[in-house]
Amino acid sequence: MKTLRLLLLTIFIAQPFQVLGLNNQEILYKFKGVSIHLVQGDILDQSADIIVNPANPSLRHMGGLCDTIHTAAGPELEEECLEFPEIIQDSDIRCKTGNAVITNAFNINAKYIIHTVGPDCRQEINNKELLLKNSYKNSLILANQKNVKSLALPAISVGIFSYPIEEAAKIAVETILNEIGNFKSVTDIYIILFNNQIHFDTYKKILDYKSLHIITKIYKTLVSYI
Repeated sequence: MKTLRLLLLTIFIAQPFQVLGLNNQEILYKFKGVSIHLVQGDILDQSADIIVNPANPSLRHMGGLCDTIHTAAGPELEEECLEFPEIIQDSDIRCKTGNAVITNAFNINAKYIIHTVGPDCRQEINNKELLLKNSYKNSLILANQKNVKSLALPAISVGIFSYPIEEAAKIAVETILNEIGNFKSVTDIYIILFNNQIHFDTYKKILDYKSLHIITKIYKTLVSYI
């Protein structure tokens, strides 16, 4: 009976991280008052104030999801992106790896687009873990500064840039959870995985592990006081 009461108390205290719903395309987690939506689908179909574009250092209209976002937003998006100054003259680099910038969304149903450059694992790169973490962190910081309620994030660097999915998902989830405590207005984060079941299952496994880890930690803490 004591064990049952402890388990019930643990679950009650662990409300900061709950798995609230599940269907074939979306799992909803709750952490510290923020809803984390794990979605298999198209980032352009989400109702979010901000979407995050996995950009290239030039901020130009290029391949992959970046191409899809630029096409949907219209030519005005690239025009605004090219207003950012080159970091080094004649380099065509306007955003370093790990950094992020923000623009209007134009024809996309959102208020803003955040452009972040993740590490390109098709070539040898130092500190790729830190660079990917910074891509997520700097995107979240920019979103927080705009006082928006929601943002949609893709799996940064996992597509054309070929970052291994397991490592990338761990960095993404840990960075998002670490930044949640700093949010002023954000209530919903959408992690969007485009029609890839393996990627979806990988993120789900990591988020499930995080929720179980929190519950287990609380339970052990309660036991230690008895």
